[in-house]
Amino acid sequence: MGSPIDNLNFVKRRRKPQTQSSFNEQTRDYLNDLSDEILLSILNYLPKHSLASFAQVCRRFHSLALDPSLWPRINISSQNIRSSDLNTILRRGTLYLKMFSTTVIGSVLHPLDYSIKMAMNENLQTLNLTMCNGLCLQSITEITQKLKKLRHLNIGWTQLDDASLTLLCQTIQPSVEQLCLSGCRQTMNDDCVENLVRRAQHLRVLDLSDSNLITDKSINVIIRYLRQLEHVSFSRCYTIAPIAYASLKKLDNLVALDIFGVVDDRGIQKLRAMLGSKIQINKYHLSSRLGVMEPTKVKEKYHALKAQRPTRTLVRCDSTDVLPQTVQATGIYSNICSKAPDALFRDRKDNPQFEQQVSDNRKISNSSYLEKKRPGSGISNIIDYSSLNLFSANNSYCDDTHFNTSAILPQTKEVSSVHIVLRPIDLSNLLPLRARLTVSDTSIMAIGHNYLNNLSDELLLSILRYLPKRDLASFAQVCRRFRSLAYDSSLWFRVDMSRKQILSLYLHTLLLRGVIVLKMYQTTVNGSLLYPSNQLAFTKLQYLDLTMATITQECLFNLINSCRLLKKLSLESLELNCKIICKLVLNEQLETLNLTMCTGLDSNSIRELTLKLKQLRHLNIGWTQLDDASLTLLCQTIQPSVEQLCLSGCRQTMNDDCVENLVRRAQHLRVLDLSDSNLITDKSINVIIRYLRQLEHVSFSRCYTIAPIAYASLKKLDNLVALDIFGVVDDRGIQKLRAMLGSKIQINKYHLSSVARPTIGIRRTSIWGLRTRT
Repeated sequence: MGSPIDNLNFVKRRRKPQTQSSFNEQTRDYLNDLSDEILLSILNYLPKHSLASFAQVCRRFHSLALDPSLWPRINISSQNIRSSDLNTILRRGTLYLKMFSTTVIGSVLHPLDYSIKMAMNENLQTLNLTMCNGLCLQSITEITQKLKKLRHLNIGWTQLDDASLTLLCQTIQPSVEQLCLSGCRQTMNDDCVENLVRRAQHLRVLDLSDSNLITDKSINVIIRYLRQLEHVSFSRCYTIAPIAYASLKKLDNLVALDIFGVVDDRGIQKLRAMLGSKIQINKYHLSSRLGVMEPTKVKEKYHALKAQRPTRTLVRCDSTDVLPQTVQATGIYSNICSKAPDALFRDRKDNPQFEQQVSDNRKISNSSYLEKKRPGSGISNIIDYSSLNLFSANNSYCDDTHFNTSAILPQTKEVSSVHIVLRPIDLSNLLPLRARLTVSDTSIMAIGHNYLNNLSDELLLSILRYLPKRDLASFAQVCRRFRSLAYDSSLWFRVDMSRKQILSLYLHTLLLRGVIVLKMYQTTVNGSLLYPSNQLAFTKLQYLDLTMATITQECLFNLINSCRLLKKLSLESLELNCKIICKLVLNEQLETLNLTMCTGLDSNSIRELTLKLKQLRHLNIGWTQLDDASLTLLCQTIQPSVEQLCLSGCRQTMNDDCVENLVRRAQHLRVLDLSDSNLITDKSINVIIRYLRQLEHVSFSRCYTIAPIAYASLKKLDNLVALDIFGVVDDRGIQKLRAMLGSKIQINKYHLSSVARPTIGIRRTSIWGLRTRT
């Protein structure tokens, strides 16, 4: 008998042979039947890298992909691009090009057409030169004389000298409608303002923020000539009386007035009542219409810094500093890479054996990959973008098998012979011996696959932000790619080293990561050598808290010497000397300085602090045991820009003459602490009432030579809201003073002075309002 399977009838379906017509129907290219107009309409929906692939098909598609209607606007922000590729993009007929935070590699850029004059843009209407360097008298002459159609000009914070600013105000084009001249602190005066408004009477937006020399005269001149003015900014113009702003009501078109840092909340309410509801006060924190970022606004700059996350590539040193260094010198690392500093690779870069070993490993990895081609190996294809050419200049057909997206994708700097090879991580070696004998090859391959290599750098950085710093250090030991990611400056923006013991060399390594906010409260730094081989490296530090830290003078000197961008600094209870102070004053942007209970300050140190720190606003120099000469020099030469000052603890040195010299010099004080001054009398009260009209908080704790009844005269200060007189008057006397001063002034509210201190109250994880822990 036959098997049951033999009884089954199998029916085979024969495949009909294809005719020539059906074969042609299947292989027909329908795209060639479409007209060029329809294809261009379809290509408008494709991204630029897809256009690059489309151009490699045939000559017709190549010609269509180069049509100028497909390249009107290009966005290559936060990317690295070669100058030759930039020239290729410009040849496509691009009209709108955005290159925000873009790195252009190379300096050769061929002209597009010799008939076009690239140097003379006569139709230029908007020009933004905010925070640019190198502007001189000749540059201002070219801008004001040849750009006759200019309407919007932003030249704020460019550090113009007196001659350049005067020429700008005298020769500016009358067609200018929006102008920003903020940051001219010591150059802009009433004469410049008058020449400016006489010349440009069609101004609608004017920003004169941070001009410390203009007075009420400028207000009157602006009202007289600028009848079309809609928005004006006088933020931090301290020499203008607040009542003068009320006269701006005469401008019929005015709708916005910015006076940040000049008037308190109560004064703003009075101004609103005088100006009416039509004029909005302090609406624009930044000069948004002109694209200016105020350097004094910390939070805005922090969020802008946080938002800048450029697309990164798998290379060791291929990033640009978010805050570029301006100091350049031979033998000094002035540009610190935010991913992996050159100092960390100095021994590898100069070692030919290491380079040969890496090159051999790369060849072995590539050959093994080509031979086995096993799935899940984790080896990435290495594409050499430098050997490809995006769209040749002529319209000939490109025979390259690879399309180049170098104009769209970020490029790498070819500065090192070290190649990055991502090798597979075989986790099968970690299994027990019995398990390895029973697991099949395919399951081992699945277990050994490294899924992290498939994630992009941006996604890995988002994950790494949730890790503590010690885990980042372990993550950096895995491979070169993870090392590059772990050294990204966005992960080391803020560091808290409070109550820890660290080595000085480790502190140097930490600073190379690009730390901006560093808290070292009660930290012990062992050792005095901060830089190996005495090689100075400038850091990005802006906020540094060394309160009650244990550190040698030599190490502190090296640390302060490496800082040029400090804005807020606390050295409370440290031992200082004149050398440290001389390096400290090189931080010209320093706004807050806390020297409470510091030792070693003399007249030379005080002279350096008062003469060179011209932007200082908050100063705490209490309980520093200053002698008579040093204190007298401080009161006579203090900067007028100081708004908060603490001089407590001057028991036998502070007298009425010092107080009078002090308040005559710094009339913009809002907070003043003269506690424990046993030689000042009622005369100091009268002098303070006479000169400090903006005073909000004053402290006379334990000043026993002042009669208690004299404090009642402080009611004449309209802005005063707090008075501290601990240890002077009993509870019954305080009740009488409250009845005399009214409910507006609070008595004995603050036990300790908060001037320039990094940490106030219960916020122990932040300094000056900035978080230090992730």
